[in-house]
Amino acid sequence: YLRTTNLLVTNLQKSSNEVNVQVKENVQTFFSNFEYLTDFMSKDANVTGHISNPENVEWMVKLFNSVLASQPDIMNIYMGNVNKGMYLVPQQELPKDYDPTGRPWYKDAVAKGDLIWTDPYSDASTGKLIISCAKPVYDANKNLVGVVAIDLELTKLTQLMNSIQIGEKGFPLLVDKLGNVMTHKNAELIGKPISVKELAEAVSSGKTSVEYKATDADKKTYEKFASITKIDKLGWHVVSIMYKNEIQRDANSILVIIASAGLFALVVSFVLIFFFMNTVTGRIKKLINVMDEVRTGNLKILVEVADSDEVGVLSHYFKDTIAELGALVGNIHHVSGELTFAAQNLAATSQQASASADEVARTVEEIAKGAQEQASDAEKGAVIVKELSNKFAQLSSNTDHMLTAAKSLNEANTAGLNAIKQLK
Repeated sequence: YLRTTNLLVTNLQKSSNEVNVQVKENVQTFFSNFEYLTDFMSKDANVTGHISNPENVEWMVKLFNSVLASQPDIMNIYMGNVNKGMYLVPQQELPKDYDPTGRPWYKDAVAKGDLIWTDPYSDASTGKLIISCAKPVYDANKNLVGVVAIDLELTKLTQLMNSIQIGEKGFPLLVDKLGNVMTHKNAELIGKPISVKELAEAVSSGKTSVEYKATDADKKTYEKFASITKIDKLGWHVVSIMYKNEIQRDANSILVIIASAGLFALVVSFVLIFFFMNTVTGRIKKLINVMDEVRTGNLKILVEVADSDEVGVLSHYFKDTIAELGALVGNIHHVSGELTFAAQNLAATSQQASASADEVARTVEEIAKGAQEQASDAEKGAVIVKELSNKFAQLSSNTDHMLTAAKSLNEANTAGLNAIKQLK
């Protein structure tokens, strides 16, 4: 919705800019035609030579009438010369002291030396807002002859501008270089300065767009947007005014469509979700009932596996689990039987071991008694052995004496033998 609103604003701004460019080209084309006519008359021989040859005045006036007849938007065509002569078509009564050389259109054209457009002003006789196009006239010797000019009534231009509509209420208007309104749907505002401060400041400062609030003729305050384009040739501005509430209204209608579509999508989604949840919940309830049977010890119950979704996968795994659990319980039952048989054998063996233990106890008791007697005999033997040890010690001592005596005897024997040898 926000993107759509921004897009509408952007498109409307772009459209207003395109309108401004088109209006600018139309205005320039509109005025270019009169610039061409003014330039054409300023170079006509009857106009350039009407002072030196008074007979040309009649032909000059005829030329003015011919141009006037072909262009209904032209109010007046006139020639003011350096001699203060004034030739006006259609002919009008002018004050006797009227001096064309002192008029702004004359002085500005002479000062510039080329074609000019005056600022809009109210015609003295009709009170209508007009604008004048003037160009200096020179003779063959480049001497100033005077200024030829045309007055344009801006009624047609105003009608052309008012025929352009931007949105439902939006419209373009022309503002001159002084900030005065040239065209407007409200005729009372034409020729007056822009009444909206923000818009006037935007035009004078050269901005290309501005947003502001303004009160219309219906006494209601609206948010508006203005796109501004300058007409360089005239120094004017094309200002296209748009109402932002139109964008908001269009955006709101889009919001209604989006909200309706969203609400419809939500309702459909809720219906689908309700149907889906009922389906899934029913299958889960069936699985819970199976689990409750398993909890009470029924491992022979069958699990239905119909779908391949998450619940189906869960049912398949649960079915496999029950099968594995049943096999495990069977194995446990078999092992329990074997364990019972082994326990019975162990009990019988334990009884036999108990009887043997009693026999071993009696035997150990007898052995203990024999060991005690043997310990007493061993003690007596130890005394005898000690005495024997003493005898051995004495015997060892006597043996040492005998060895010493034998050694002495051996030495004496050796000495005797040596003496015998000497005696021999």
